[in-house]
Amino acid sequence: MVVVMDNYTRILLTMITVLLTLIAIPLWTENAEMNSPVNAAALTRQGIPDSGQQLNDLIIQTERNNVTLEEIARILSKDTIKVEIADKTEKSVPASQLSNGKVTFIAK
Repeated sequence: MVVVMDNYTRILLTMITVLLTLIAIPLWTENAEMNSPVNAAALTRQGIPDSGQQLNDLIIQTERNNVTLEEIARILSKDTIKVEIADKTEKSVPASQLSNGKVTFIAK
């Protein structure tokens, strides 16, 4: 059996061989110690974020937001809020500085 290749096929196979070699050399020379679990743990301590801890932090923050929203909903459903439109040049006062503890929106 005789296999005959034309020049196009020969050039194409040569290019594929060169590209595969360019990919294989860095993989072959890669440091094997960096792939060990011990080094992976060291990298985690050095600054790679812990996605599990980030998820736990998001869950805790979401629970805090839910409590705050429930408190706002409770206040809005039981108490009345007076809203007036004020001039934009007037200085606003934070709710924590109000004497009666109730929030009033004033606008003219």
